[in-house]
Amino acid sequence: MEYVIEVSGLTKKYSNNRGIENMSFNVAKGEIYGFFGPNGSGKTTLMKILTGLCKADKGQALLFGYDISSQFELAMAQVGCLIETADAYTYMSGYQNLVLAARFYPSLPRKRVDEVLELVGLAPFAKEKVGHYSLGMKQRLGLASALLSSPQLVILDEPTNGMDIEGMVDVRETIIQLAREQGITFFISSHLIREMELMCSRIGIVNQGKFLKEASRSDLLESPHESLEQYFLAQIAEERERVSYV
Repeated sequence: MEYVIEVSGLTKKYSNNRGIENMSFNVAKGEIYGFFGPNGSGKTTLMKILTGLCKADKGQALLFGYDISSQFELAMAQVGCLIETADAYTYMSGYQNLVLAARFYPSLPRKRVDEVLELVGLAPFAKEKVGHYSLGMKQRLGLASALLSSPQLVILDEPTNGMDIEGMVDVRETIIQLAREQGITFFISSHLIREMELMCSRIGIVNQGKFLKEASRSDLLESPHESLEQYFLAQIAEERERVSYV
């Protein structure tokens, strides 16, 4: 199996003792992999390490076989990402923001800007200033920016944050379509249980900085638990019992 992401023993501790501890997992090409856990469980920290925004204390992260810490440019060459919030120049239009971002990719055709705006449902608002966008529209613009370079791996941190139901459905269907038709790999963090259930082919469950369990959608459907929520709560209870026993 060809792995796009390979994480081995990643640890990052902050002064408040939060962070991640000894995380290990792999993500295969073409997967929609969900990284699921409550706020403060270490999801964003892990994603910042994967995109070079912070450095792990120990362990290794490979993207397309390249070490993110020592081969950053090679590792990130085929990666698009949206980490935490979607930043943009509020005095410029959505279209202008993407044209500016496109300057980082000299060979990118100008029509690609129009393509990604259409893809995320922002084409009707392309000429409107971002300062007038809702939070959900800004998230769509961030997703458009992540897709701009036609990456083979897209890393998204809470991509549906601030979106209404229609927006969440649109983004979910876009991600599923891109994975199925173009073979793009998605690594997505969220605390929204239902979105993970509907979108992801495999889900890694994290809590308090630890990687607890991994399961495919088919495994979850065959489990005695009626939903991912029940599965998650069962894993938390099991971990608490293990820790108290130790």
